[in-house]
Amino acid sequence: MRTVDFCIEGPDRREIWGTLTQPEENRPSAPAIVMAHGFLGFKDWAFFPWLADFFAQEGFPVLRFNFSGSGMGPRTDGPFEDLEAFRNDSFSKQVEDLRTVIACAVAGKWEPDWPAPKEILLWGHSR
Repeated sequence: MRTVDFCIEGPDRREIWGTLTQPEENRPSAPAIVMAHGFLGFKDWAFFPWLADFFAQEGFPVLRFNFSGSGMGPRTDGPFEDLEAFRNDSFSKQVEDLRTVIACAVAGKWEPDWPAPKEILLWGHSR
């Protein structure tokens, strides 16, 4: 299993930080899983890393990310870093972020040596 951190530029130049957890070997037929956290959550919160590892061990690449308005940047082991982004967050911005991440996953832009998946599964929490 391999983990790769990344940043995608979303709408209005918002940064969307994420982590890709890849299985040991590429199974082109395996769908990729996009994990979306809920309100006051973030990509490294609670069971998200554990669940990403579990799915990757079963052969599924997993992309988990922080919504740009979550208040979390690249560092997710401490307090919120961007209170202004959190204050200005909205459902519309989150939908835009999710669409950006899914488009990235569909195009295979997360990892140059990893082919684009044929299917995407969306896994969400709390919303």
